[in-house]
Amino acid sequence: IINPGGGGYSDINNGVTTINVDVNATSGNHGNMANAVTAAIKAKFGVNDPTEIADHWLYCLPSGVTTSIAYAYTNHWMSVYSNE
Repeated sequence: IINPGGGGYSDINNGVTTINVDVNATSGNHGNMANAVTAAIKAKFGVNDPTEIADHWLYCLPSGVTTSIAYAYTNHWMSVYSNE
């Protein structure tokens, strides 16, 4: 069972929040964008690591930033998806 995370944070609604970063949405820039999203999560919520808020994070990046539909790492808290 997966329950929406982020309880106690007003900017997280049903496990969803929006993070805006100032990184060019160009092909192949998914690593820089994902790193910027992680940094923005830490700053926005005042945590050292996103897993202090939720066990798993799904990043939905703008279309065309990554050439794949999605990617993730084994036993990692982050997975990345293209577009919606």
